[in-house]
Amino acid sequence: MGSRSASGTVILTANEDRVVFSPIFEKDGMYPADIMFSSSEPGYIRLSTNGYEPVVLAVDASSQVSRVNLSFRRGANTLTVSKIKGSNVEIHSIEIRGATQALRGAFATYDQYEAEDSYNNGNTIGPDRTYSQMPSEASQRKAVQLNGDQQRVTFTLKDSFNAISVRYSIPNSGNGAGLEGTLGVFVDNQFIVNLTCTSKYSWTYGGYPFNRDPSGGWPHHFYDEVRSFLPRTLTVGTQVSLIPLTDGLTFTIDLADFYLVRSPYPQPNPSANIVDFGADPSGQSDSTNAINNAINSARSKNIPVWIPQGTFLTTSRITVNQITIRGAGPWYSTLTTNSPGNVGLFGQWGNPSTNVEVYDLHILGVTQQRIDTMADSGFGGSLTNSIIQNVWIAHTKCGMWLDGPFNGLHITSVIIRDTWADGINLHQGISNTVIEQCDLRNTGDDGLAMWSQNNADQNNIFRYNTIRIPVLANGIAIYGGSDNSATDNLISDTVCEGGGLQVSMTLST
Repeated sequence: MGSRSASGTVILTANEDRVVFSPIFEKDGMYPADIMFSSSEPGYIRLSTNGYEPVVLAVDASSQVSRVNLSFRRGANTLTVSKIKGSNVEIHSIEIRGATQALRGAFATYDQYEAEDSYNNGNTIGPDRTYSQMPSEASQRKAVQLNGDQQRVTFTLKDSFNAISVRYSIPNSGNGAGLEGTLGVFVDNQFIVNLTCTSKYSWTYGGYPFNRDPSGGWPHHFYDEVRSFLPRTLTVGTQVSLIPLTDGLTFTIDLADFYLVRSPYPQPNPSANIVDFGADPSGQSDSTNAINNAINSARSKNIPVWIPQGTFLTTSRITVNQITIRGAGPWYSTLTTNSPGNVGLFGQWGNPSTNVEVYDLHILGVTQQRIDTMADSGFGGSLTNSIIQNVWIAHTKCGMWLDGPFNGLHITSVIIRDTWADGINLHQGISNTVIEQCDLRNTGDDGLAMWSQNNADQNNIFRYNTIRIPVLANGIAIYGGSDNSATDNLISDTVCEGGGLQVSMTLST
């Protein structure tokens, strides 16, 4: 990590010191960038976008401006500037033509349609903020209930899309194990795809830390999400209907997000493809050893690990250190498990992992209740000087629970859905970490948190994030620490035992 002067200049001192920017673009393309930098003697800096396509610039013993053309994606990106040789390098400014001005909240790569604001012949519930009532956890405190195949919600598209994610609720079973049902997607009254809905990952009862026994009363955490590609790209004006196809089951529809998912990213060359080490893309066989072997081989050759299209089963967490892991995209490359707590990418504890970069993945857990003694998250441990970008995490206890002391983690363009506890928690002694352009919904505890238990969190930033419907606690919480900030975030629909933003100095640090 470089140090930041009062003027805003970043000074890169040691080789591989770096600064990470997160520019936003409306569409994929090549964009010109002007970078102003200076040094007291000749050297070199390296620029890379989203971990790809490094550009090396010579640094003269003077101040200079260089123009380079860089490849960026639609949405949030990372632009990493690293010193690779020479004396101290001062990075004064970077101007990228064509970048979009960041606004409050995360840049959304989808369009959201509220059920109650769309055509429907169901029963609208809400608005109601009462804890333990279904509208309290719905977006805008309202949703639409459908019973039988004669009822529907119909969305009229305002753009072109090829994928859908539906936020819904169906009832729990009497024993708390959950039910399943089918929701049909129809386009202009023609069936196109089924969505399998379940209540296995929703409904919890009683007091903290809650349980799955309906006799405990006080039900909450009602909603879940299901996503699917559509058989074809749908155009502006298309009418998309959701219709229950399971008799006797009430479907509560909160909203639908529509995506235009890009083609899968190509495999880097060279890279270590986990399939070549025995990983099973069907998700039937355990791929844990194959992934670990691919990581060890890639690290020895200084090349990235490649997780191709497919679903890969793991039976334990994967430890990462000094490695880059790439996928084909969070709609294509999935790591999952068959038991709670046995999926996720974790840094080392005690002796922190360093220089870990993870891009373009889906991490899908199977957790059905909160167990605080279990390490169960999409990412965990300690990750110094690392990057996490364009990852979708769902059905884990936490999206990310990170333990310090460590410094220099950059997290951007992450989607977190349907966790039983925190979205992202920076836990004790974490510093110089930035979380931006992340989109969180339906977390079971604080959306984003800094918790200075035993050691202070310092100089961390939460900015340009969207946090919606944390069903317990706060959108953002800062518990102790110093010189931390939360700016330009969008927080909505908190439910109980918290608020949009909480700053607490009750801890000793």
